[in-house]
Amino acid sequence: MSQNNERTEIDTLLQKPTEDLFVLLADNAGLGADEMDKESSGRTFFSRVWRNQKEAICGNNIVKLYIGDPSTSDATTIATQVLGLLIAVPGINMALIACLAVRIGLRKLCGAAEKNE
Repeated sequence: MSQNNERTEIDTLLQKPTEDLFVLLADNAGLGADEMDKESSGRTFFSRVWRNQKEAICGNNIVKLYIGDPSTSDATTIATQVLGLLIAVPGINMALIACLAVRIGLRKLCGAAEKNE
């Protein structure tokens, strides 16, 4: 997928409510039976994926710069950057993971990573 297409997809995803992104992630991963279950399953799945990838994301200089001063980039640009750093999980739309990371907050997600070390 070209970077322009990635930006368009990310921009579209970032316009959705966070709960919808978790439901989409659960659908993408084949998890959950109903909407509430899917949202919860999507949150759990995101946490598992993030745990395995946070070091590479949080250690990136551009991400560190953004965490220190969010005005250095917009959400679409930083989500596109995060997408480029993510290691693919077969069958999963990693743009959902990137968008959720930005929506939840990289400062929060990476700060939690640093506190646990």
